[in-house]
Amino acid sequence: MILTPTEIAVLSIAVILIFFYHIYWQKVNSHFFTDNSILNNENNLKLTFLCAFRNEEKHLINFLKCIKYTKTRQNWNWILINDHSSDNSIRIIEDFIDSNSDINISVISLSPNIFGKKSAIDLGVRKANTDWIYCLDADVLFTESNINQLINETIKSNAKLAFGSIKYEGGTSFIENYQIIENTALIALGRYHYFHNNPTVGNAANMLFQKKYYLELEPYKNNLKVMGGDDIFFIEKSWQKKDHSLYLSNNSNTAFTTYVLKNWGELISQRIRWAQKTKFQSTKKTQFSQIYLALFFLIFWGLIIHFWVNGVYAVSLLLLSFQVISNQIFLQGFLKKYNQKVSPFRIIQASLFQPFFILFIGFAQFFTKGTWKDRSNPSN
Repeated sequence: MILTPTEIAVLSIAVILIFFYHIYWQKVNSHFFTDNSILNNENNLKLTFLCAFRNEEKHLINFLKCIKYTKTRQNWNWILINDHSSDNSIRIIEDFIDSNSDINISVISLSPNIFGKKSAIDLGVRKANTDWIYCLDADVLFTESNINQLINETIKSNAKLAFGSIKYEGGTSFIENYQIIENTALIALGRYHYFHNNPTVGNAANMLFQKKYYLELEPYKNNLKVMGGDDIFFIEKSWQKKDHSLYLSNNSNTAFTTYVLKNWGELISQRIRWAQKTKFQSTKKTQFSQIYLALFFLIFWGLIIHFWVNGVYAVSLLLLSFQVISNQIFLQGFLKKYNQKVSPFRIIQASLFQPFFILFIGFAQFFTKGTWKDRSNPSN
């Protein structure tokens, strides 16, 4: 096999890309495995837990069981905010309240002309009578230990806004494994960006903050109608303040468990929604990071296709192998930390699938709206 000078130049570019790709993930890896130590599981912090829900009847029974297991904490109270549910969510919650009178839990509803999760969170914050508030979603599973770990880490770091980890529960199908792999990698990337003074993502399904800090920042004032982004808008406001009050936990002991989506329509809609919400941010950091990633995949796969079309199959396979092996090494480590069991074969499949899926979502977001529970983002 003899390469032309042009092909040698193109191959050199590909090698450089692979080198920086590997170095980048090495850096992500180094920050991902720097846990805080496990702290004392006891604290006396008075807390109000907020859960905004809409049509969550299939998840509420397990969620309420988690609340029941925290009933010994008399200084914890729960406010569940109904965002115009049309299923049996309210009845399930009311039955739970009737059967557990020893738990300080109440349910309130948004007014008929007010909609959305962020509006629900805002209402709950203003109803809360404690200095600290813990936000979580109705589709998470958690333990008292998870909560205490994040509380103690937050207090230790002198933070006013903190995010715990999330891990994902699913079966063995490709769509389920792909979400587990991708979402775990996103957690690792979020940790890396946080340590490099460029925080871009947390998870509002596991979020702790001071009520006074929320009222001071008003993070959702100009984006109440935007679906999602409960984490990024709060992070953005906090980081703009430059008061070092943001904390992102990397400890698997803070991790709540949530469910993966079961069909491609829901997943595509979710990813389009995630992509679209970044255009409502006041900074473009998240959008730029998405563009850089898309450009990397375009160039890298363009080079692989170039060599393949020109009959230089060995080089194409070599480039592809380097990427797949790098992904295998790093992703297996990330998944192991959160005890996420995914086979090496699924990681290979995900490595080959992800670049094209990301590019598809990147283009699709300009031609369709991501929807969630019969709602969509505003056009601008």
